[in-house]
Amino acid sequence: MSSQPLDQQTLATRWYGAVAPLVLEQNVTDVRTKLKAWSARLIELMQAETLNADPARSIGVAIARDLSAKPKMLSRTQQAVGSYLAELVDPDQSDRVFALVAGLASGFLEEKEAQIREIRGEFLSKTSHDMRSPLNGIIGFSRVILKGIDGPTTDLQEQDLNTIFESGKKLLDFINTVFNIEKIEAGRIDREVKSFNARKVVLGAVDEIRPMVKENENTLAANVDSLPDEMNSDPEKMRIVVSSLLARAARFTKGGAIAIQGSRTELDGQPALEIVVEDTGLGMTPTQVARFRDIRTQGPLQYGEIDLMLAQRYCQLMNGEMNLESSVNQGTKAIVLLPLDLEVSS
Repeated sequence: MSSQPLDQQTLATRWYGAVAPLVLEQNVTDVRTKLKAWSARLIELMQAETLNADPARSIGVAIARDLSAKPKMLSRTQQAVGSYLAELVDPDQSDRVFALVAGLASGFLEEKEAQIREIRGEFLSKTSHDMRSPLNGIIGFSRVILKGIDGPTTDLQEQDLNTIFESGKKLLDFINTVFNIEKIEAGRIDREVKSFNARKVVLGAVDEIRPMVKENENTLAANVDSLPDEMNSDPEKMRIVVSSLLARAARFTKGGAIAIQGSRTELDGQPALEIVVEDTGLGMTPTQVARFRDIRTQGPLQYGEIDLMLAQRYCQLMNGEMNLESSVNQGTKAIVLLPLDLEVSS
């Protein structure tokens, strides 16, 4: 299979030479021992009749976990493995080298993302109270003054206070959305299944969002009479899905039209409902739309995509799905499908 025997010691030495400058804080003997063990495993994979990238991915996870998830270290590790194996195997084995290194890279990225999620979750859990408390104070005291409890205000003061109050609510909603997404990713949000009137829940979300719709001089049409009187799912999460989609539509549509329609359908052979939220606003690029076809969204989110992500995650939590259709400057259509009986669809 190879022009010369694959040498585990040489491979380990190549690895160590590549990563040593980046893992100096660790014990040299310990690092060399781990690299030698990983080298032996990779050589076994190379010499196997059928190359399976999954074990290579597992090795990549182990390397990133035990040494470091620093991008430079991972890149150098890939190069060291790839260049050495490429030197030793026959030219017709290049596909095997590529598959092996690709498996390693997949493992590196998987562990790196896990570490980032852990750090992010820890940061958010520690700052939740510090973020929310001042905002609640701003919202609460501005409401007190607006109600005239502390005395009369001028028209100009009332206008400024309304801006403070509404801005505070929007920021608090945004922060709560970020925390909710983080809880979903960490598996810390449970479903609360109960029977409820789907039409009433949707109409409640519509009424909740009407002030935001009027703020940008939009119109809102709701046609949800076909939604069922009885549904067995999580009403609060369904309300949040509808509210999030309507809020985004209202935020990115000015002087336009927003519509929500509800109907019965099927999902995976089970009775379901379909909710469509459509607007004539700014729309999205194909890249933005593609980000929501995969739960593993990559890259920094733009403001407004947070609402879509929350809606998507809650749909998935309720065994449903969300699809998007959009064109820049032509608007966005969000299509939500949810099973009528969450317990049956689980």
